Amino acid sequence: MVVLLDLSAELLQYILLEVNPLDLASLSRTCYALNHYINPNKLLWKGVFLRAYDCPTNLPEGTQPDWGALLRSYVSMEKILDSDDISMKRANFKSVAETSLNRVLSSHRKSAMSRNLASMDRLFSIQENVDIFISASSLFKDGGSASQWPRNSEEERQLSAKLHVLFGVPEVPRSRALQQAELHAHAKARVYDLRQYTDKTAWGPFVNDGSMRVDWEKAEAIMLDLAHNLEKFTSHACNHFASNFIWPSRFQGCSANSYESKPLHEYPEPRAVIGHFLPSTPPDIAPLYHEPALPLDIIDPYGVTGTWRRVVCFLDYTDLYRINFEMEQPAADAPRPPLDEQEAIRLIRINLRVTRVEPPGEHDGKDYPVVHFNGRSRSMHTHWDPNATSRIRGSVRQTPEGEIRWTSFSLFHGEERWRSEGIQVGGIRSSRGILGTWFDKDYEEAGPAGPTAFWKTSDDIIEEKRQPQAAAGSWHHAHHTAHYSSDDDDDDDDDNSD
Repeated sequence: MVVLLDLSAELLQYILLEVNPLDLASLSRTCYALNHYINPNKLLWKGVFLRAYDCPTNLPEGTQPDWGALLRSYVSMEKILDSDDISMKRANFKSVAETSLNRVLSSHRKSAMSRNLASMDRLFSIQENVDIFISASSLFKDGGSASQWPRNSEEERQLSAKLHVLFGVPEVPRSRALQQAELHAHAKARVYDLRQYTDKTAWGPFVNDGSMRVDWEKAEAIMLDLAHNLEKFTSHACNHFASNFIWPSRFQGCSANSYESKPLHEYPEPRAVIGHFLPSTPPDIAPLYHEPALPLDIIDPYGVTGTWRRVVCFLDYTDLYRINFEMEQPAADAPRPPLDEQEAIRLIRINLRVTRVEPPGEHDGKDYPVVHFNGRSRSMHTHWDPNATSRIRGSVRQTPEGEIRWTSFSLFHGEERWRSEGIQVGGIRSSRGILGTWFDKDYEEAGPAGPTAFWKTSDDIIEEKRQPQAAAGSWHHAHHTAHYSSDDDDDDDDDNSD
Protein backbone atom coordinates (compact mmCIF):
# COMPACT_ATOMS: atom_id res chain seq x y z
CA MET A 1 0.00 0.00 0.00
CA VAL A 2 1.42 3.37 -1.04
CA VAL A 3 1.69 5.94 1.75
CA LEU A 4 1.07 9.56 0.75
CA LEU A 5 4.27 10.82 2.31
CA ASP A 6 6.33 8.15 0.55
CA LEU A 7 5.50 9.65 -2.84
CA SER A 8 8.01 11.79 -4.68
CA ALA A 9 7.88 15.53 -4.14
CA GLU A 10 6.61 16.03 -7.69
CA LEU A 11 3.68 13.62 -7.27
CA LEU A 12 2.84 15.03 -3.85
CA GLN A 13 2.79 18.51 -5.37
CA TYR A 14 0.33 17.44 -8.09
CA ILE A 15 -1.94 15.81 -5.51
CA LEU A 16 -1.94 18.78 -3.15
CA LEU A 17 -2.71 21.16 -5.99
CA GLU A 18 -6.13 19.48 -6.15
CA VAL A 19 -6.88 20.23 -2.49
CA ASN A 20 -9.70 22.67 -1.83
CA PRO A 21 -8.19 26.01 -0.72
CA LEU A 22 -10.41 25.86 2.37
CA ASP A 23 -8.66 22.64 3.42
CA LEU A 24 -5.00 23.29 2.62
CA ALA A 25 -4.17 25.13 5.85
CA SER A 26 -5.96 22.47 7.90
CA LEU A 27 -4.05 19.75 6.06
CA SER A 28 -0.75 21.40 6.93
CA ARG A 29 -1.60 21.03 10.63
CA THR A 30 -2.25 17.28 10.53
CA CYS A 31 1.38 16.22 10.96
CA TYR A 32 4.91 17.54 11.08
CA ALA A 33 5.88 16.16 7.66
CA LEU A 34 2.99 17.79 5.80
CA ASN A 35 3.48 21.02 7.72
CA HIS A 36 7.15 21.01 6.78
CA TYR A 37 6.27 20.37 3.13
CA ILE A 38 3.28 22.72 2.71
CA ASN A 39 4.04 25.89 4.68
CA PRO A 40 7.29 26.95 2.93
CA ASN A 41 6.11 25.72 -0.48
CA LYS A 42 5.46 28.99 -2.36
CA LEU A 43 4.75 27.22 -5.65
CA LEU A 44 2.09 25.09 -3.99
CA TRP A 45 0.35 28.07 -2.38
CA LYS A 46 0.48 29.93 -5.69
CA GLY A 47 -0.84 26.97 -7.65
CA VAL A 48 -3.75 26.35 -5.27
CA PHE A 49 -4.58 30.07 -5.23
CA LEU A 50 -4.63 30.41 -9.02
CA ARG A 51 -6.86 27.38 -9.43
CA ALA A 52 -9.53 29.04 -7.28
CA TYR A 53 -9.07 32.81 -7.77
CA ASP A 54 -7.92 35.39 -10.30
CA CYS A 55 -4.27 36.26 -10.62
CA PRO A 56 -4.07 39.66 -8.87
CA THR A 57 -4.10 42.51 -11.37
CA ASN A 58 -3.38 45.38 -8.97
CA LEU A 59 0.22 44.56 -8.05
CA PRO A 60 3.23 46.76 -8.90
CA GLU A 61 5.03 45.60 -12.01
CA GLY A 62 7.48 42.77 -11.35
CA THR A 63 6.18 41.92 -7.86
CA GLN A 64 4.34 38.92 -6.48
CA PRO A 65 2.22 38.63 -3.35
CA ASP A 66 2.79 36.33 -0.43
CA TRP A 67 0.61 33.61 -1.97
CA GLY A 68 0.16 31.76 1.31
CA ALA A 69 -0.94 34.85 3.23
CA LEU A 70 -3.22 35.93 0.40
CA LEU A 71 -4.88 32.51 0.16
CA ARG A 72 -5.38 32.38 3.94
CA SER A 73 -7.01 35.83 3.94
CA TYR A 74 -9.39 34.83 1.13
CA VAL A 75 -10.29 31.56 2.84
CA SER A 76 -10.84 33.28 6.19
CA MET A 77 -13.09 35.87 4.53
CA GLU A 78 -15.19 33.18 2.83
CA LYS A 79 -15.62 31.21 6.04
CA ILE A 80 -16.85 34.29 7.87
CA LEU A 81 -19.22 35.36 5.09
CA ASP A 82 -20.62 31.82 4.77
CA SER A 83 -21.14 31.58 8.52
CA ASP A 84 -24.48 32.08 10.26
CA ASP A 85 -22.72 33.74 13.20
CA ILE A 86 -23.76 37.41 12.99
CA SER A 87 -21.63 38.46 15.96
CA MET A 88 -18.53 36.92 14.38
CA LYS A 89 -19.20 38.82 11.17
CA ARG A 90 -19.50 42.12 13.00
CA ALA A 91 -16.37 41.39 15.05
CA ASN A 92 -14.35 40.78 11.88
CA PHE A 93 -15.78 43.68 9.89
CA LYS A 94 -12.53 45.45 9.03
CA SER A 95 -10.54 42.42 7.88
CA VAL A 96 -13.44 41.09 5.80
CA ALA A 97 -14.17 44.50 4.22
CA GLU A 98 -10.51 45.10 3.37
CA THR A 99 -10.10 41.62 1.88
CA SER A 100 -13.34 42.02 -0.07
CA LEU A 101 -12.13 45.30 -1.55
CA ASN A 102 -8.79 43.79 -2.51
CA ARG A 103 -10.51 40.78 -4.05
CA VAL A 104 -12.77 42.92 -6.23
CA LEU A 105 -10.13 45.46 -7.26
CA SER A 106 -7.62 42.73 -8.17
CA SER A 107 -10.09 40.70 -10.23
CA HIS A 108 -9.79 39.73 -13.89
CA ARG A 109 -10.54 42.70 -16.12
CA LYS A 110 -13.23 40.70 -17.93
CA SER A 111 -15.99 40.31 -15.37
CA ALA A 112 -17.51 37.28 -17.09
CA MET A 113 -14.20 35.42 -16.75
CA SER A 114 -13.50 36.42 -13.16
CA ARG A 115 -13.52 33.72 -10.49
CA ASN A 116 -13.16 36.44 -7.86
CA LEU A 117 -16.34 38.21 -8.94
CA ALA A 118 -18.30 34.98 -9.30
CA SER A 119 -17.56 34.06 -5.70
CA MET A 120 -18.16 37.61 -4.47
CA ASP A 121 -21.52 37.64 -6.23
CA ARG A 122 -22.48 34.47 -4.38
CA LEU A 123 -21.21 35.63 -1.00
CA PHE A 124 -23.01 38.97 -1.22
CA SER A 125 -26.26 37.47 -2.41
CA ILE A 126 -26.62 36.63 1.31
CA GLN A 127 -28.67 39.48 2.79
CA GLU A 128 -26.92 39.37 6.17
CA ASN A 129 -23.61 40.10 4.46
CA VAL A 130 -25.14 43.05 2.62
CA ASP A 131 -26.59 44.39 5.87
CA ILE A 132 -23.37 44.07 7.86
CA PHE A 133 -20.66 44.98 5.34
CA ILE A 134 -22.33 46.96 2.54
CA SER A 135 -24.78 48.92 4.71
CA ALA A 136 -22.54 50.31 7.44
CA SER A 137 -21.80 53.88 6.38
CA SER A 138 -23.23 56.92 8.17
CA LEU A 139 -26.00 57.03 5.55
CA PHE A 140 -27.59 54.03 7.27
CA LYS A 141 -27.87 55.72 10.67
CA ASP A 142 -31.29 57.06 9.70
CA GLY A 143 -31.83 55.40 6.32
CA GLY A 144 -31.07 51.80 7.24
CA SER A 145 -33.23 48.91 8.38
CA ALA A 146 -33.21 47.37 11.86
CA SER A 147 -30.30 45.12 10.82
CA GLN A 148 -28.30 47.92 9.19
CA TRP A 149 -26.40 50.48 11.19
CA PRO A 150 -23.15 52.43 10.78
CA ARG A 151 -19.79 51.37 12.15
CA ASN A 152 -18.34 53.39 14.99
CA SER A 153 -15.14 54.55 13.27
CA GLU A 154 -14.85 56.85 10.27
CA GLU A 155 -12.35 54.47 8.67
CA GLU A 156 -14.78 51.56 8.79
CA ARG A 157 -17.70 53.67 7.54
CA GLN A 158 -15.58 54.69 4.56
CA LEU A 159 -14.63 51.04 3.95
CA SER A 160 -18.30 50.08 3.90
CA ALA A 161 -19.23 52.95 1.57
CA LYS A 162 -16.43 52.06 -0.85
CA LEU A 163 -17.51 48.43 -0.84
CA HIS A 164 -21.09 49.59 -1.52
CA VAL A 165 -19.98 51.69 -4.51
CA LEU A 166 -18.19 48.65 -5.96
CA PHE A 167 -21.17 46.43 -5.10
CA GLY A 168 -23.52 48.66 -7.07
CA VAL A 169 -27.30 48.90 -6.80
CA PRO A 170 -28.82 45.53 -7.68
CA GLU A 171 -32.58 45.12 -7.55
CA VAL A 172 -33.85 44.90 -3.98
CA PRO A 173 -36.51 42.47 -2.78
CA ARG A 174 -40.07 43.85 -2.69
CA SER A 175 -40.03 43.48 1.07
CA ARG A 176 -37.29 46.13 1.23
CA ALA A 177 -38.68 48.58 -1.33
CA LEU A 178 -39.94 51.06 1.28
CA GLN A 179 -36.65 50.98 3.16
CA GLN A 180 -34.76 51.53 -0.11
CA ALA A 181 -36.93 54.57 -0.86
CA GLU A 182 -36.13 55.94 2.60
CA LEU A 183 -32.43 55.35 1.99
CA HIS A 184 -32.63 57.23 -1.31
CA ALA A 185 -34.29 60.21 0.39
CA HIS A 186 -31.36 60.43 2.82
CA ALA A 187 -28.83 60.00 0.00
CA LYS A 188 -30.52 62.78 -1.96
CA ALA A 189 -30.38 65.08 1.07
CA ARG A 190 -26.63 64.52 1.27
CA VAL A 191 -26.08 65.06 -2.46
CA TYR A 192 -27.88 68.43 -2.45
CA ASP A 193 -26.43 69.66 0.84
CA LEU A 194 -24.39 72.63 -0.35
CA ARG A 195 -22.32 72.50 2.83
CA GLN A 196 -20.58 69.53 1.20
CA TYR A 197 -19.32 71.73 -1.67
CA THR A 198 -16.21 73.49 -0.36
CA ASP A 199 -12.78 74.56 -1.58
CA LYS A 200 -11.20 71.74 0.40
CA THR A 201 -13.36 69.15 -1.33
CA ALA A 202 -12.76 70.81 -4.73
CA TRP A 203 -16.58 70.70 -4.84
CA GLY A 204 -16.27 67.04 -5.73
CA PRO A 205 -16.50 63.64 -3.98
CA PHE A 206 -13.47 64.29 -1.82
CA VAL A 207 -12.78 64.50 1.90
CA ASN A 208 -13.12 68.00 3.37
CA ASP A 209 -9.46 68.38 4.30
CA GLY A 210 -7.74 69.36 1.05
CA SER A 211 -6.01 66.00 0.69
CA MET A 212 -8.01 64.98 -2.42
CA ARG A 213 -8.72 61.61 -0.82
CA VAL A 214 -12.01 60.19 -2.03
CA ASP A 215 -14.95 60.52 0.36
CA TRP A 216 -16.66 57.21 -0.37
CA GLU A 217 -19.72 58.15 1.66
CA LYS A 218 -20.33 61.03 -0.75
CA ALA A 219 -19.73 58.74 -3.72
CA GLU A 220 -22.17 56.25 -2.21
CA ALA A 221 -24.89 58.90 -1.88
CA ILE A 222 -24.30 60.07 -5.47
CA MET A 223 -24.56 56.51 -6.78
CA LEU A 224 -27.78 55.79 -4.89
CA ASP A 225 -29.42 59.01 -6.06
CA LEU A 226 -28.48 58.56 -9.72
CA ALA A 227 -29.41 54.87 -9.73
CA HIS A 228 -32.85 55.65 -8.28
CA ASN A 229 -33.49 58.34 -10.89
CA LEU A 230 -32.27 56.18 -13.78
CA GLU A 231 -34.45 53.28 -12.68
CA LYS A 232 -37.46 55.59 -12.37
CA PHE A 233 -36.78 57.22 -15.73
CA THR A 234 -36.38 53.87 -17.48
CA SER A 235 -39.54 52.39 -15.96
CA HIS A 236 -41.77 55.29 -17.07
CA ALA A 237 -41.26 54.76 -20.80
CA CYS A 238 -39.32 52.78 -23.35
CA ASN A 239 -36.18 54.70 -22.54
CA HIS A 240 -33.48 52.60 -24.12
CA PHE A 241 -31.01 55.38 -23.35
CA ALA A 242 -30.66 54.14 -19.78
CA SER A 243 -31.08 50.44 -20.52
CA ASN A 244 -27.38 49.69 -20.19
CA PHE A 245 -26.79 51.73 -17.11
CA ILE A 246 -23.87 50.64 -15.07
CA TRP A 247 -24.65 49.71 -11.48
CA PRO A 248 -27.25 46.90 -11.37
CA SER A 249 -24.88 43.88 -11.20
CA ARG A 250 -22.90 43.07 -8.08
CA PHE A 251 -19.25 44.14 -8.41
CA GLN A 252 -19.26 43.96 -12.22
CA GLY A 253 -16.80 46.16 -14.12
CA CYS A 254 -15.01 47.36 -11.00
CA SER A 255 -11.44 46.41 -11.84
CA ALA A 256 -8.89 48.45 -13.74
CA ASN A 257 -8.94 48.01 -17.54
CA SER A 258 -12.36 46.31 -17.42
CA TYR A 259 -13.76 48.61 -20.12
CA GLU A 260 -14.24 47.01 -23.54
CA SER A 261 -15.30 48.99 -26.58
CA LYS A 262 -18.57 48.13 -28.33
CA PRO A 263 -19.65 49.13 -31.85
CA LEU A 264 -22.15 51.95 -32.09
CA HIS A 265 -24.94 49.88 -33.65
CA GLU A 266 -27.61 52.44 -32.87
CA TYR A 267 -26.27 54.83 -35.49
CA PRO A 268 -27.13 53.76 -39.05
CA GLU A 269 -25.20 56.53 -40.79
CA PRO A 270 -21.51 56.07 -41.64
CA ARG A 271 -19.31 56.88 -38.74
CA ALA A 272 -15.80 58.20 -38.52
CA VAL A 273 -13.71 55.88 -36.42
CA ILE A 274 -11.35 58.05 -34.46
CA GLY A 275 -9.35 55.52 -32.51
CA HIS A 276 -8.88 52.05 -31.11
CA PHE A 277 -6.83 51.24 -28.07
CA LEU A 278 -4.56 48.64 -26.64
CA PRO A 279 -6.49 46.28 -24.32
CA SER A 280 -4.38 47.67 -21.53
CA THR A 281 -1.47 50.07 -21.34
CA PRO A 282 1.82 48.20 -20.94
CA PRO A 283 4.04 49.47 -18.12
CA ASP A 284 6.73 50.59 -20.56
CA ILE A 285 4.26 52.96 -22.26
CA ALA A 286 3.88 55.19 -19.21
CA PRO A 287 7.01 57.35 -19.67
CA LEU A 288 6.35 57.85 -23.38
CA TYR A 289 4.38 61.04 -22.82
CA HIS A 290 7.79 62.71 -23.20
CA GLU A 291 7.81 61.67 -26.89
CA PRO A 292 5.67 64.17 -28.85
CA ALA A 293 5.99 62.17 -32.06
CA LEU A 294 3.79 59.37 -30.73
CA PRO A 295 0.02 59.52 -31.43
CA LEU A 296 -1.77 60.94 -28.41
CA ASP A 297 -4.23 58.05 -28.20
CA ILE A 298 -1.34 55.60 -27.82
CA ILE A 299 0.25 57.45 -24.92
CA ASP A 300 -3.08 58.15 -23.19
CA PRO A 301 -3.40 55.45 -20.50
CA TYR A 302 -6.98 56.48 -19.60
CA GLY A 303 -8.64 55.68 -22.94
CA VAL A 304 -10.28 59.09 -23.26
CA THR A 305 -11.04 59.29 -26.98
CA GLY A 306 -14.41 57.84 -27.89
CA THR A 307 -18.13 58.01 -27.16
CA TRP A 308 -19.40 58.34 -23.61
CA ARG A 309 -22.81 58.42 -21.95
CA ARG A 310 -23.63 60.71 -19.11
CA VAL A 311 -26.44 61.21 -16.64
CA VAL A 312 -27.06 64.46 -14.78
CA CYS A 313 -29.71 65.14 -12.14
CA PHE A 314 -30.77 68.41 -10.55
CA LEU A 315 -33.38 70.00 -8.33
CA ASP A 316 -35.50 72.98 -9.22
CA TYR A 317 -33.32 75.85 -8.07
CA THR A 318 -36.09 77.25 -5.87
CA ASP A 319 -36.16 73.92 -4.01
CA LEU A 320 -32.37 73.79 -3.76
CA TYR A 321 -32.20 77.31 -2.36
CA ARG A 322 -35.08 76.80 0.06
CA ILE A 323 -33.57 73.59 1.43
CA ASN A 324 -30.13 75.11 1.96
CA PHE A 325 -30.94 78.66 3.04
CA GLU A 326 -34.60 79.21 3.96
CA MET A 327 -35.63 76.15 5.95
CA GLU A 328 -34.55 75.65 9.54
CA GLN A 329 -30.93 74.58 9.24
CA PRO A 330 -29.45 71.55 11.03
CA ALA A 331 -26.39 71.75 13.26
CA ALA A 332 -23.09 72.07 11.41
CA ASP A 333 -22.20 68.42 11.97
CA ALA A 334 -25.72 67.04 11.45
CA PRO A 335 -27.15 65.75 8.15
CA ARG A 336 -30.12 67.35 6.48
CA PRO A 337 -33.49 65.61 6.83
CA PRO A 338 -34.53 63.31 3.96
CA LEU A 339 -35.73 65.01 0.79
CA ASP A 340 -38.80 64.12 -1.24
CA GLU A 341 -38.51 66.94 -3.80
CA GLN A 342 -38.62 65.72 -7.39
CA GLU A 343 -35.44 65.80 -9.46
CA ALA A 344 -35.01 66.19 -13.19
CA ILE A 345 -32.73 63.94 -15.21
CA ARG A 346 -30.76 64.45 -18.40
CA LEU A 347 -29.06 61.75 -20.45
CA ILE A 348 -26.28 62.93 -22.69
CA ARG A 349 -23.97 61.52 -25.32
CA ILE A 350 -20.44 62.92 -25.27
CA ASN A 351 -17.69 62.66 -27.88
CA LEU A 352 -14.19 63.20 -26.49
CA ARG A 353 -10.72 63.44 -28.02
CA VAL A 354 -7.30 63.73 -26.41
CA THR A 355 -5.63 67.09 -27.07
CA ARG A 356 -2.38 66.82 -25.13
CA VAL A 357 -0.51 64.66 -22.64
CA GLU A 358 1.75 66.10 -19.94
CA PRO A 359 3.88 64.75 -17.09
CA PRO A 360 2.12 64.68 -13.70
CA GLY A 361 2.23 67.85 -11.65
CA GLU A 362 3.59 68.42 -8.18
CA HIS A 363 0.31 67.47 -6.47
CA ASP A 364 -0.61 64.58 -8.76
CA GLY A 365 0.04 60.87 -8.42
CA LYS A 366 3.17 59.88 -10.31
CA ASP A 367 2.09 56.62 -11.97
CA TYR A 368 0.27 58.26 -14.88
CA PRO A 369 0.49 61.45 -16.94
CA VAL A 370 -2.09 64.23 -17.05
CA VAL A 371 -4.27 63.91 -20.16
CA HIS A 372 -6.25 66.86 -21.52
CA PHE A 373 -9.26 66.46 -23.77
CA ASN A 374 -12.05 68.31 -25.52
CA GLY A 375 -15.28 67.34 -27.22
CA ARG A 376 -18.99 67.98 -27.56
CA SER A 377 -22.09 66.88 -25.67
CA ARG A 378 -25.62 66.36 -26.97
CA SER A 379 -28.88 65.37 -25.31
CA MET A 380 -30.04 61.83 -25.99
CA HIS A 381 -33.74 62.59 -25.61
CA THR A 382 -34.36 66.20 -26.69
CA HIS A 383 -32.52 66.63 -29.99
CA TRP A 384 -34.84 69.49 -30.96
CA ASP A 385 -33.71 71.56 -28.00
CA PRO A 386 -31.61 74.50 -29.30
CA ASN A 387 -29.77 74.51 -25.97
CA ALA A 388 -28.82 70.86 -26.20
CA THR A 389 -25.22 71.19 -27.33
CA SER A 390 -22.12 72.47 -25.61
CA ARG A 391 -18.42 72.05 -25.91
CA ILE A 392 -16.52 70.07 -23.32
CA ARG A 393 -12.94 70.34 -22.17
CA GLY A 394 -11.15 68.80 -19.24
CA SER A 395 -8.39 66.61 -17.89
CA VAL A 396 -7.72 63.26 -16.26
CA ARG A 397 -5.03 62.62 -13.68
CA GLN A 398 -4.09 60.39 -10.79
CA THR A 399 -4.62 61.70 -7.27
CA PRO A 400 -1.87 61.38 -4.64
CA GLU A 401 -3.99 58.56 -3.16
CA GLY A 402 -3.86 56.66 -6.46
CA GLU A 403 -7.45 57.22 -7.63
CA ILE A 404 -8.29 58.50 -11.12
CA ARG A 405 -9.74 62.02 -11.08
CA TRP A 406 -11.73 63.52 -13.97
CA THR A 407 -12.32 67.27 -14.23
CA SER A 408 -14.42 68.77 -17.02
CA PHE A 409 -15.95 72.08 -18.07
CA SER A 410 -18.95 72.85 -20.27
CA LEU A 411 -18.46 75.81 -22.57
CA PHE A 412 -21.10 77.98 -24.25
CA HIS A 413 -19.84 80.34 -26.98
CA GLY A 414 -16.32 79.78 -25.73
CA GLU A 415 -17.17 80.64 -22.12
CA GLU A 416 -16.87 78.11 -19.31
CA ARG A 417 -20.14 77.75 -17.42
CA TRP A 418 -20.34 74.44 -15.58
CA ARG A 419 -17.67 72.28 -14.03
CA SER A 420 -17.64 68.73 -12.74
CA GLU A 421 -15.33 66.66 -10.55
CA GLY A 422 -15.42 62.88 -10.35
CA ILE A 423 -13.49 59.72 -9.62
CA GLN A 424 -13.31 56.56 -11.71
CA VAL A 425 -14.83 53.68 -9.76
CA GLY A 426 -12.50 50.67 -9.76
CA GLY A 427 -9.48 52.43 -11.20
CA ILE A 428 -8.06 53.35 -14.56
CA ARG A 429 -10.16 52.37 -17.61
CA SER A 430 -12.79 50.62 -15.51
CA SER A 431 -16.13 50.06 -17.19
CA ARG A 432 -18.02 51.38 -14.13
CA GLY A 433 -17.08 54.89 -15.18
CA ILE A 434 -16.96 58.11 -13.20
CA LEU A 435 -19.08 59.26 -10.25
CA GLY A 436 -19.06 62.88 -9.21
CA THR A 437 -20.69 66.27 -8.94
CA TRP A 438 -21.44 69.21 -11.23
CA PHE A 439 -21.57 72.85 -10.16
CA ASP A 440 -21.05 76.46 -11.23
CA LYS A 441 -17.49 76.95 -12.50
CA ASP A 442 -17.15 80.03 -10.26
CA TYR A 443 -17.98 77.93 -7.18
CA GLU A 444 -21.14 79.86 -6.34
CA GLU A 445 -21.97 79.10 -2.70
CA ALA A 446 -25.69 79.26 -3.49
CA GLY A 447 -25.40 76.68 -6.26
CA PRO A 448 -26.65 75.20 -8.44
CA ALA A 449 -24.98 71.81 -7.99
CA GLY A 450 -25.89 68.15 -8.20
CA PRO A 451 -24.81 64.59 -9.04
CA THR A 452 -23.48 63.23 -12.31
CA ALA A 453 -21.89 60.11 -13.75
CA PHE A 454 -20.48 59.13 -17.12
CA TRP A 455 -19.10 55.96 -18.63
CA LYS A 456 -17.52 55.00 -21.93
CA THR A 457 -19.48 53.01 -24.50
CA SER A 458 -17.20 52.88 -27.54
CA ASP A 459 -13.78 53.85 -28.86
CA ASP A 460 -15.60 54.99 -32.01
CA ILE A 461 -16.92 58.50 -32.48
CA ILE A 462 -19.93 59.56 -34.53
CA GLU A 463 -19.31 62.76 -36.44
CA GLU A 464 -22.39 65.00 -36.18
CA LYS A 465 -23.57 68.25 -37.66
CA ARG A 466 -22.95 71.08 -35.28
CA GLN A 467 -26.00 72.61 -33.62
CA PRO A 468 -26.43 76.16 -32.34
CA GLN A 469 -25.15 76.58 -28.82
CA ALA A 470 -27.16 78.02 -25.99
CA ALA A 471 -26.09 81.24 -24.44
CA ALA A 472 -24.66 80.58 -21.02
CA GLY A 473 -26.86 83.23 -19.54
CA SER A 474 -30.07 81.84 -20.99
CA TRP A 475 -29.41 78.41 -19.57
CA HIS A 476 -28.41 79.89 -16.24
CA HIS A 477 -31.67 81.84 -16.14
CA ALA A 478 -33.64 78.67 -16.88
CA HIS A 479 -31.74 76.88 -14.19
CA HIS A 480 -32.87 79.45 -11.66
CA THR A 481 -36.48 79.90 -12.73
CA ALA A 482 -37.86 76.80 -14.44
CA HIS A 483 -39.44 73.83 -12.76
CA TYR A 484 -37.35 70.87 -13.83
CA SER A 485 -38.91 67.76 -15.25
CA SER A 486 -37.74 65.19 -17.75
CA ASP A 487 -39.42 67.03 -20.61
CA ASP A 488 -38.28 70.57 -19.77
CA ASP A 489 -36.69 72.65 -22.48
CA ASP A 490 -33.52 73.07 -20.47
CA ASP A 491 -30.14 72.33 -21.89
CA ASP A 492 -29.36 68.72 -21.43
CA ASP A 493 -25.97 70.02 -20.85
CA ASP A 494 -27.02 70.90 -17.44
CA ASP A 495 -25.15 67.83 -17.21
CA ASN A 496 -22.57 69.95 -18.43
CA SER A 497 -22.36 70.46 -14.97
CA ASP A 498 -18.95 69.70 -15.99
